[in-house]
Amino acid sequence: SHQQQLLQRQQQRQRKQPQHPSLVLFVGCATCREDLPPALGRVFTHVLSVGAPARGEHAHLLEGALGEALLSEVSANEHHGGGGGGKASGARAALLSVGQAMAGMLPRDVAGVAGDAAAGA
Repeated sequence: SHQQQLLQRQQQRQRKQPQHPSLVLFVGCATCREDLPPALGRVFTHVLSVGAPARGEHAHLLEGALGEALLSEVSANEHHGGGGGGKASGARAALLSVGQAMAGMLPRDVAGVAGDAAAGA
């Protein structure tokens, strides 16, 4: 039948088209590259080093992790508190204080603390 002929032609065209390998992305974590066996270390073409954030960066990480909850709280405090002072300043100061107390924590730890705080709020 005509449909079978069309299907056969389509299959023939697909067989003739060169097959390209798919992109393979391999991601791994280690405390240092030297910890990896040499054969595995050669698999990686790029190395990214990530350390603990600087002292002031924790507040920004918390702010990002808390996201909309923090922004709505601060804007509500600014709106009801008479424009930029009082509770809004207190919320920012508390965020900076907590951020400084988290020195040495990695970003995933900061995100976990923020998630726990948001869930408990």
